Amino acid sequence: MVDYTERNNARADLIARFGWFSILAGTTNLEKCISGHDNGKGARNLDICPKCGEPDFYLIKGADVHGCGRCWKCFAKGVGDENGKKSWDGFRIVGLANGLSFPDAVKMVEGYIGFEWNGKKAKATKPIKRIEPKVTAISPEEEQRRIEWKRGMINDLCKGAVEFGAPGSEVGLMYLGNRGIKSFSSVSPNNLFLHPSVPYIVTFEKPRDGKLSSDDAEIFECCKQSGVMEKIDYHDPKTKVLPKRIHMGSYPCILQLVRCSQAFSGYSIQRIYLTQQGQKLRFEPHHKGLGSKLQLSIPHEGGGANYLDPPTEIMAIAEGFETLASVRPYTDASCACTINANGIIAFCPPKGVKVVLVLEDKDRSETGERATDALRERLAPQGIVVVRVAIQVPIPPSARKGIDWLDVMNSHGVSQLPQYFTNTSSVKDWSVYANN
Repeated sequence: MVDYTERNNARADLIARFGWFSILAGTTNLEKCISGHDNGKGARNLDICPKCGEPDFYLIKGADVHGCGRCWKCFAKGVGDENGKKSWDGFRIVGLANGLSFPDAVKMVEGYIGFEWNGKKAKATKPIKRIEPKVTAISPEEEQRRIEWKRGMINDLCKGAVEFGAPGSEVGLMYLGNRGIKSFSSVSPNNLFLHPSVPYIVTFEKPRDGKLSSDDAEIFECCKQSGVMEKIDYHDPKTKVLPKRIHMGSYPCILQLVRCSQAFSGYSIQRIYLTQQGQKLRFEPHHKGLGSKLQLSIPHEGGGANYLDPPTEIMAIAEGFETLASVRPYTDASCACTINANGIIAFCPPKGVKVVLVLEDKDRSETGERATDALRERLAPQGIVVVRVAIQVPIPPSARKGIDWLDVMNSHGVSQLPQYFTNTSSVKDWSVYANN
């Protein structure tokens, strides 16, 4: 007899290691709300609803953990809250996006993550259909106004910051030291910064039913109990019931400017909030919706990166700039950070790049490996060789999700880096490593 509780727990554990963003990116067409997710800030990451086809769907706060999302129109009409729920879970979203029943949506997710139980591997369910979006575009003037507002915010952040490694960036260097990186080489100007004081503001969309979602209510309560909350702005200052913005103080911030690969214009900035002691900012009580990393982006073609060096024929890329900071002194390849695994998949090498070395994370979910494979398949027709720089040491039991090259450099040192990475000029034929 099948123990479904044990089976479901094993599946949930694998999903947690894989991450709902990766699952939704691979099983739905909700790319906009996934890539633009900013802790579920409602209108900031609206996408086409997989149920009604209107551009009113968004992933709520903490969606990377639970996969939940909702549509303003569907839930306002009462057609989205089956069984009294305030949002759709990840399985339901996958089902809606592919025209599948709930059981078949579960099978699709299991197949995508490679779930196995009692020696049997789940088979992926093929999509039946894709929801055709209804075009309800905002005016060009309003779209341009939003773009200029975000561009202004990005410019203001950069103007108030100093180059990483320059005087005034000591807190950022302390952060690297706390991560095991004792020395840091200067990077290309106008790409990596340290801002001494950036406000941390939690925003809440005004709920159409007049009640905070359970997730927003939890975040609101965590803010009030944190001991650092400075001010609350309400949607209605008279009633003071529904919060609009919560000011949680100002903190040092590492800024990573993501640039497109051709014009090299900046279109996105990642903020990594720190304490004055060089640790990642963490509010207590903790909630996933109060993360230390926040992203601000304007519309773009994608495929960009944070270029630590001017691009050369041989480029090394990784998800995090911390990983690159640990290996950069030991290679003559130029380095660029893609922010996350989806960034590796979408990476578009600048003109003149012939070889891309991917410093692959070693995930239990194999997310890093899949990202490298996807990039290799996409760039092969362009004649660009993608080389996997794979971690050879096993994942320790203490690492819940996996390890990256920064972990390896701290535990085993530079000896783990392959020779083709530390001495790229000695390689005559990169195709030898193209299928590693």
